Amino acid sequence: MTDLYKSREFIDTYLQNLGYNNTQLKSHIIFVDGTLNYNEINDLFNSADLYISPYLAEGFGLTMLEALASGLRVLVPKTGSASDYIDPIYKNGGEAYIYYVDSQIIQDNMGLYKNLIHTRDIVDILSKNISDIKEGRNDKTYLLLKKYIKSNYSWYKVSTDLYNYLSDIIVQI
Repeated sequence: MTDLYKSREFIDTYLQNLGYNNTQLKSHIIFVDGTLNYNEINDLFNSADLYISPYLAEGFGLTMLEALASGLRVLVPKTGSASDYIDPIYKNGGEAYIYYVDSQIIQDNMGLYKNLIHTRDIVDILSKNISDIKEGRNDKTYLLLKKYIKSNYSWYKVSTDLYNYLSDIIVQI
């Protein structure tokens, strides 16, 4: 698998521009540019304190949903397609698990729409919430979050909704 957005170089450049010591910070960043199986993903989520997803452009990023379902906190942009499911999760048990970073949708010089996120905003959120992030999950709160995700975003629920939607269309034809 190739790194389409050259994310490693992007991270290195941003950290350098912010004046951070790359060697020190890199020991706390897990960068995966390959495909992982279910057990490897689960191990990765269980070993992490936070899933950071400051994506520039994402069709429908399910890794944030997977991270939340495993009880891992996430940092996500306020804008973009993931807000379609992140916002309802936040309002239904996920407020202790979701950190929003300010963002806005911009159009680049090629006409593509992207999230504009300032790295300083990410660093500020991390520094303000480090003790909560390191604390780990609260089992009572996590059970509410997990119940909401399971009842609204499981593959069974999504495929059933899609089937019903398509059935309604076919009946109308």
